[in-house]
Amino acid sequence: MVFNDVVYETDGNRILDGVRLAIPCGSVVDLYGPSGAGESALLSLVAVFIHGTGGVIQVDGADIRRFRAANWRRLMGIVPHPHHESAGVRRELLSSRGMTIVMACGSR
Repeated sequence: MVFNDVVYETDGNRILDGVRLAIPCGSVVDLYGPSGAGESALLSLVAVFIHGTGGVIQVDGADIRRFRAANWRRLMGIVPHPHHESAGVRRELLSSRGMTIVMACGSR
């Protein structure tokens, strides 16, 4: 999955600005940030619940906006991470929420 200059704006507020990210097959990516940092927007874009206002998200070179949303969503899982505190967590993450993206691959 490749995010190429992804932008998302709502109500005149730029939530995501030029996100560039490549998630190879078989990868696990954890997203953490304070409230309002854009993690939920990023996942909503991946699940095609919302559309970006710029850039593109691609899987195998195909724009995910062209996928049938219901079929695409059946292939994914979202794992939310509630607020938690533990000895090994950095201070800036103590009040953050997170989510995990697992980029699985099917056979061709």
